Amino acid sequence: MEHIALAINTDHSLVSAKISNPGLPEQGRGQWQMPMFLLKDREFQDEAKKLAKKLENNIDSLGKRTHLANHKPHTRSSKPKSKNLAIRMSPNRLSKDGKKTSRLEAELAKAWNEPDRSEPEKMALASSIQDKLNN
Repeated sequence: MEHIALAINTDHSLVSAKISNPGLPEQGRGQWQMPMFLLKDREFQDEAKKLAKKLENNIDSLGKRTHLANHKPHTRSSKPKSKNLAIRMSPNRLSKDGKKTSRLEAELAKAWNEPDRSEPEKMALASSIQDKLNN
């Protein structure tokens, strides 16, 4: 039990309790979420479309569906494949984005420190570089 000090003097204490069933299985870290920038990545889109087409073909090849021959095993097995594709491609995209950001930040610093440019010229150049950084 944890005692929490209140900001107001009172003769009451706040009590909190956590009630859980020790027989329940341990929960993991929560849900994994695909990085949203991958949705705009052309290579990821192409690979994801291939996986989706393969799933569609597998489901179409089932013929008449029964309680034993249905789409569920195919969709169940395709979800980890999609997740693994996203996980595999994320670091590559992050490093490319990081390199681009570093290059633009260097250009921005150089634009502000060029002695041959006037202040309005520096501002115009820095503004265009900053726009690239923000997009």
